[in-house]
Amino acid sequence: MRWIRAIAAAALLAAALVGAALWLVKPAEALDLSYEPLRLQDQAKEMLLKRKFELELSEAEVNSLIKRKLAAQPQVHPEARITGARFTLEDGGLRADVSLLLRERWPVGATLRFACSWEAPYMVVRHTATELRGLSLPASWFSLEPLRLAPDDYLPGLLRAADMSFDSSGVKLRLQLR
Repeated sequence: MRWIRAIAAAALLAAALVGAALWLVKPAEALDLSYEPLRLQDQAKEMLLKRKFELELSEAEVNSLIKRKLAAQPQVHPEARITGARFTLEDGGLRADVSLLLRERWPVGATLRFACSWEAPYMVVRHTATELRGLSLPASWFSLEPLRLAPDDYLPGLLRAADMSFDSSGVKLRLQLR
């Protein structure tokens, strides 16, 4: 009889711990992968009229650029699919509040940090850190492949991206004629 009570108590405790863990990592807010279409062609036309070969992408435009890529390829890890994200510029890199679906079953909210670089003709976004409710996860537990984004896809045919720089106010895209 004692064994049955002990097993029942252990099962109840295990269920409570699993429930608490799932509640703790669930997303704090509803995020999605919807994005606004980029209108770089309009900005490029204005730039040509001013003869200034530089565009500045706002935080919202960077957010849309990356979300478009993730919406096309949401499976970012063998066991995780991104279901929502919000990207913000932070110290020359990016911070992403994301909603993930682990093993197609458990919703998880996390903060991902990324470093940005320019490797012509791509903007490369490299995952550098993951946090769950402020606790850092080891890179061996969760890491993502770099995202490669091509700004040329959004520019008029006469122009191409030559260089890109990153700071907390935005992303500057230097252009050249093809």
